[in-house]
Amino acid sequence: MRTRSSDSIARSKNAHSRDPGSAKVRGDSFLNSATGSPPTRRLHDGTLLLLLGALALIFAACTTATSTPTLTSQNAPTASAAPAATPTPILAPEADVAPLPQIFADSLGITLKSDSGAWESVEVLPLTPEMWAAFTTGFRAFDPLKNHAVAIFTQADGVWVELGRVELECGDYVDSGSIQQVKLDENSLWLAADTGTGAHSGCFDLLRWDGTALTIAASGFNSSPGAGEVRDVDGDGQPEVVLNATDPYVFCYACGVRLYNISILRWDGAQLLPVELTRLPDDTVADLREANNGAVELAAASLFPAAIPLSDEALGYAPSDERVYWNRQLIHLLADGRKEYANSSPYPLLNWIFYGDWDAALAELLQYTPAQIFDPQRAILQESAAAGWEETLADWILTFSGPALAAQPDLAPAWFLQGWARFLKTPGDPAAAADVEQAARLVPDAALYRASLEQLGSREVVQPAPTATPIPAPSAAIPSPVTVETVRFPVGATVYELPVNLSAGARGYTLGIGAGQKLYVTGPGNARIWLVNPTGQPIAGVADGGATRFDIPATANYTLILQGSGAADWLLAIPPLSPPETIPPVSSERVRFAVGATSATLEATLTRGTPVGYILGIGAGQRLWVTATLGDVGFWVLDAEGKTLSPISRTARSGEYAIPRTGDYTLVLDGEGPVQVVVEIPPR
Repeated sequence: MRTRSSDSIARSKNAHSRDPGSAKVRGDSFLNSATGSPPTRRLHDGTLLLLLGALALIFAACTTATSTPTLTSQNAPTASAAPAATPTPILAPEADVAPLPQIFADSLGITLKSDSGAWESVEVLPLTPEMWAAFTTGFRAFDPLKNHAVAIFTQADGVWVELGRVELECGDYVDSGSIQQVKLDENSLWLAADTGTGAHSGCFDLLRWDGTALTIAASGFNSSPGAGEVRDVDGDGQPEVVLNATDPYVFCYACGVRLYNISILRWDGAQLLPVELTRLPDDTVADLREANNGAVELAAASLFPAAIPLSDEALGYAPSDERVYWNRQLIHLLADGRKEYANSSPYPLLNWIFYGDWDAALAELLQYTPAQIFDPQRAILQESAAAGWEETLADWILTFSGPALAAQPDLAPAWFLQGWARFLKTPGDPAAAADVEQAARLVPDAALYRASLEQLGSREVVQPAPTATPIPAPSAAIPSPVTVETVRFPVGATVYELPVNLSAGARGYTLGIGAGQKLYVTGPGNARIWLVNPTGQPIAGVADGGATRFDIPATANYTLILQGSGAADWLLAIPPLSPPETIPPVSSERVRFAVGATSATLEATLTRGTPVGYILGIGAGQRLWVTATLGDVGFWVLDAEGKTLSPISRTARSGEYAIPRTGDYTLVLDGEGPVQVVVEIPPR
C-alpha cells in the first residue's frame, strides 16, 4: 500500500463550507484531453439548455430517503415540510450504462484494471431516471499525482453527455460504496464522498449538482476513518452535514484516547451555514439572555453537565429563536459524544475532563494515596494509557482547567487536578501546592485535599525555569485558513490580545515583523500553529516557556495560521530588538506569594532616578495586575530578556499585563518617598 505524502496533503483540507463558485468544475471541454477524440457528443447550446430545463423539472419530483435521527428534541423553530421518501430511480429504456465506465475512463486518460489497486473501476450510480453519477475507484496515481474524479452524465439522442465533473483532492482510495446519493433539499442533487487517505485517515466531500454545475459544497478531513456524514441531528426531517473534528492524537493514535468534536453545517434553504455557539445581545430579555449566554460560556469551557440544563432552560423561554435552538442542539451533541467517549476510554480521567465532569475525573485517583498521586516517579501512570505521555497529560489537564476555573472558580476538583498536572510537569512547582490548597479551602472536610497538601508541604519548593524545546519544522500539511486578517499592534505595544474562534476552521493573521525579531504565540495547548513567509514556506517554531517562538529571518509580512476548536483569547508578543530606553533597576529582589495567595503588597522608600526591581515568576497565559495604592511612583515591566513588556490596559496608577511565556518578569518601580504597590496574579 502506497501512502507517501498523501496523508499530509489531505490534512491541508480543513473542514469548511465552500461557496459553490469556488470549487473546481470541468465540463465538456475537458473530455478526453489525453486522447483528443471525445467518445461523447457535445450538444449545441440551445439543445443543452432545453435538456437542462427538462432535467430541472425531474429533480423537483425526485427525492431520497432521509437518515435516521440521532437526537430527538423539541421541534426546530422554523417549520419545514419533511421530505417524502424517494422512489427507486427507474432507468430510461434506451439507457445502456455498460459503456459509461470506459467512456469516463477514456476521458480521464486512465486504464482500468480490476484488482490492481490503482484505477480498479469506474462505478455508475443512478440518480434520477435521466441522470447518473460516474466515479473512479481504487488508489489514485501518485507519480505524477492524478486525483479521483466524479462526474454527472445524462443521455441525449443515445449519446452520453457529461454535465459536470469534480476532482476529489483529498482521497487516496475510493471503493464502490464510497459515493452515495444524499438529500439536503428538493432542488439539487447531492452526493456524499466518504474516501480514505494515508494509513488510516478519512476524507469527506459533499458534492452538489444545482442544475447548472457540479461543485464541492463542503469538505472535511480526519486522522481516523469517517471524516463526515449527512444525517438528521435534531429529528426534524431536514438532514445536516456533520464533519468529524475528533482528535485521535490526544496521546498517540494507537493509545485510543480521543477528544470528541464535531462541526455542523445546516441548510437554510439557500446555503450551508455553520452552527456555532452564539451569545445573545444585551437588549435580550434578561432570563433568556442569562440562560443562553451562561450555557454558551459553560460549553466553551467544556463544562457540559452544567451547560445542558441552562441550554434547555433557554429554549423553554424562546422555542422559536434559531440561535437558542441550535445552541442547544450543538451543546447536547457535543456532550453526548464526549460522555460516550469517557465511558469507553482507556484513560477515562482525561475524557471526563473533556466532558466537564471534574468530580468523575477526580474519582479515578481516589484509589491512590496522596504519596502515590504526588510521586515524582509517576508510578501510578506507568501501567496506564498515559505511560510515556505524562507531560502531555499534564498539558491537556492545564488546557481544560484554565477555562473551567474561569467559568466556575469554586470547582474544587479542577483546582486539585490542576495542581496535580503542575506537579507532573515540575514536582517542585509551588503553584501545584497553591492549587491543592485552594481545593482544600473550598472543601475543608475533603481528606484527600488536606492529606495531599501535607504531602506537598514536605517537599522542597523550587522556582520553575523556562524551557526551550525544539519543535520540528511544520510539514506540508498547512491548512488553508477560511479567513485571513491583518493584525496591527497599537503604537508602542509589544503584546497583542487576539480573540479567535476556530469553530468554523483554521484562521489566518498577517503580521509585519522585522528581521531578527521574535514572535511568541500563546494559546490553547491542543491547537496547532504555523507561521509562513510570503512565499508560503513554513518558519520553524520552538516551544519556549508555554509559548511557541518563531525567530524571524527577514523583514516581511508573515501569515500566522491557527487551527483547533472553539473560542479563546490568544496572545501575540513581539519584543523590541533594542533594549528599553529606561533606567535599569539598581537592585532587585524576588517576590514570593504566601501559599494559596494570588496577590502581594510591595512597600519601599524610593529615590527618583534610582529604580528598584521586583522579580515575579509568572506562567504563560496568566495576567499580572499592578496597582499603585500609595505614594509618588511610576512602574514598568521587563521580560526575561530585559525588554519592556507593554500593558494591554493602563492608567496612571494601574496596569494589566498579559504574559506571553513562562519565566521571570521584573516589575520596576521609580519614584520619590514611601510607596505601596499591590501585584496580583490570578490563576489561569
